[in-house]
Amino acid sequence: MPRLKPRPIGSSHEALARFFEAIGIKRAADFEDKSPSTIYNELNPDLPGEISFARVARLTEHFRDLTAADFLARKGGAIVVPLPVVAAAEDDATALVASAKASADAIALGWSARADGVITPGEKAALKENIRRAVASFVSLDLWLDGENGE
Repeated sequence: MPRLKPRPIGSSHEALARFFEAIGIKRAADFEDKSPSTIYNELNPDLPGEISFARVARLTEHFRDLTAADFLARKGGAIVVPLPVVAAAEDDATALVASAKASADAIALGWSARADGVITPGEKAALKENIRRAVASFVSLDLWLDGENGE
């Protein structure tokens, strides 16, 4: 299979190319009952036509890939954090401790990563994952406080 030609970084074409590469062009084509070459042509910024929002939403839901959602969120000044599975905590103190620990872990990793003055790509990826985990723990706590934990 050919690789998609490079797109301008930060463009919608680049986001769609990353989205389809993340879910797999053949998998997407099979799901949509299209040929992979049709998908490649639809993603070619030099050819006319666009992919519908409804179609991207359907693919996002089916493959659970947040690449396109993250692109749109950033255009609107936000980020996407996957909703956590809200586990029933023994009490509010347990939920608060879990959120505090996740936050402290992310902060500690950030300080450790920048200790030598340079954050490597690996450290950056780990730090981003820890920050998302901390945000998710606060979302989980918020949902738990709203009674969204199934109780």
